[in-house]
Amino acid sequence: MERIENVKKKHHFVFQAYLSKWKENNAVWVLRDRKKLFPTGTEAIAFKNSFYTINSLNLDEKKLLDCYLQTMSPVVRGQMEFFIETYLLPIENQKILDVMKQAAIKRFGTENNIPDDLHHEISKCEQIIRVQKNNNMEDFYCDIEGELVQYFRIIDEQGIGFYYNLDRNDRFNFLSDICIQYFRTLPLKERWMKQFGDSIKKLDFAKVGIDLSKVNLENLSIFFFWHIQTSLAYSLMSKETTIALLNNNTAIPFITSDQPIINLKCDYDNDLAETTELTFFYPISPTKALVINGDNTERQIDVSEEAVREYNSAIARSSSHLIIGNEKEILRQYIK
Repeated sequence: MERIENVKKKHHFVFQAYLSKWKENNAVWVLRDRKKLFPTGTEAIAFKNSFYTINSLNLDEKKLLDCYLQTMSPVVRGQMEFFIETYLLPIENQKILDVMKQAAIKRFGTENNIPDDLHHEISKCEQIIRVQKNNNMEDFYCDIEGELVQYFRIIDEQGIGFYYNLDRNDRFNFLSDICIQYFRTLPLKERWMKQFGDSIKKLDFAKVGIDLSKVNLENLSIFFFWHIQTSLAYSLMSKETTIALLNNNTAIPFITSDQPIINLKCDYDNDLAETTELTFFYPISPTKALVINGDNTERQIDVSEEAVREYNSAIARSSSHLIIGNEKEILRQYIK
């Protein structure tokens, strides 16, 4: 059989090139669940097997998604329908292949009786579809990661001034990459599933023929996030949002976590609290961070130790399981 791309099962939701900024002696320090403090490589953290694998939707999930689509303008709904169709293409390919395979079995009596050359092609198609299901979104996020690495390099060399010189399209792309990183994580998905799940239980979806007990919100999260992150990036671009680069020259390094981009306006200690304001904080290394859509009028700010402590505390509160840093001692204070 011709070589086909391997299935990627280990899906990192915080990318390794980003985490490598916190490496010392080829390892980062990690505090897991506020209890266990240890050094490790970036490949061993902030991932979940098959996290971005494409799954089929059942009838109730399709109905709930359609209810969401009906709230959109015709143009946006059309764009979303195109994304949904493209995203679910491997599932449709699987359905077509299953029909072809069953036809072959019917024609030749059993699967073992299918001629070798035809069996070979079916097996090859099955492997290609497995790759599509497991790799499509992981590869998409890898492309976004590559773009962000380039942006980070420019920031290291030139500061944040480049952002203000971008044209409208490039500025949208940069802000879109940031929003995608915010929404792609396991902690964000878990919080959304809890909050959205609790909210829809208060509505009578049975009237429109939807059995919520058969709805797995994990299968739908990608579609809601795709719409929200795209709309948010467009909104930030349209309002000409500001970005400030925080330079940390203090003795206390910035830390990060399994939710590396946080909304400073969000109450992470209260999952039920609604948030109507947005200011992104994104540490991009132990010595640099971005504040997006904040109140800062200056493009570059040298932060104090007190400010670093406050930002680090916000990162720690917003984390789910992992707090990450380049120094062991800086993480000790977050042990419970």
